[in-house]
Amino acid sequence: MKFQQILSFLTAVAFLLTSETRAQIAAKNVIAKDSTLYVRKQITPGNVTKLIDGKTQQIVGITNIDGNKLEKFRNQIVSAISIKYGTDATVTDPSKIDFLSADIPAPLRNADLILTQGSRVIFNISIATLIAGKNASPSNVEADRFNLMVWALIKEQESFELNLEFPDGADLGANNHFVEVSLFGAETTQKS
Repeated sequence: MKFQQILSFLTAVAFLLTSETRAQIAAKNVIAKDSTLYVRKQITPGNVTKLIDGKTQQIVGITNIDGNKLEKFRNQIVSAISIKYGTDATVTDPSKIDFLSADIPAPLRNADLILTQGSRVIFNISIATLIAGKNASPSNVEADRFNLMVWALIKEQESFELNLEFPDGADLGANNHFVEVSLFGAETTQKS
């Protein structure tokens, strides 16, 4: 992401930003830097599996998100998303799972990844869309991530949730099952 593109995007979504952040952007006191939010979590299919919520705790190797609110002046611009899957018969710690070798099973492939903030649905994307490979759809999946056609914004100081919504009756079978979701992009911060 180029800084000029980021500023243009923030201008387009200025109505979502706090008045204080808008003033700091106008005063050129806000910078942007590369940022990836990630979460690795054990899942069990039900109707909805919460990946990020108010109980989320920042733990290295598990997630770099503490709670479900970004700090003041920290606005996350999401330009790409990746999802990976892992499974193990005995391991229950997501930080010890290999997320690079397991194929995504059909019940997870048919689930939706939903990011909400307040009453605003930031995105609702089929997992099948996010998966790179021969069955990827649409064709603009690059390497291990899906580039969003329209960037998304997680705004500062407001609760957000990231959930997996499974089809009714979804069953992943035996073993322990895990997902790794990464939200790639840039974040804003106030100049020091």
